[in-house]
Amino acid sequence: MSLLRAAIAIIAEKWREDEARGDKATISPVLYANTMHPHLKTEFPDWNDRHKQIQRLWRKVPGEGRKSYLSKARENRDKKTGNKSSSRSRSSSLNKPKTAVG
Repeated sequence: MSLLRAAIAIIAEKWREDEARGDKATISPVLYANTMHPHLKTEFPDWNDRHKQIQRLWRKVPGEGRKSYLSKARENRDKKTGNKSSSRSRSSSLNKPKTAVG
């Protein structure tokens, strides 16, 4: 198995685990599929087929439509890890230039 195939398999397994979280999913495409297409599990019982369908459906969502799922997935990740602030606010505070005291 090539390194790329191994990486894809790891990502697919993370998506599979996230699918079980329902509306608490932490991965945007999975969250979208869970909320907008709950029938996928019955229509595509095989995970590999369902994973492909989730990818296809997510690619069809326009950029504006994706924003709400991206932010909700981020909120779910923060809740899951117990963080109250988003990663963006943490990283922006780390990147602020230090001022001289004096």
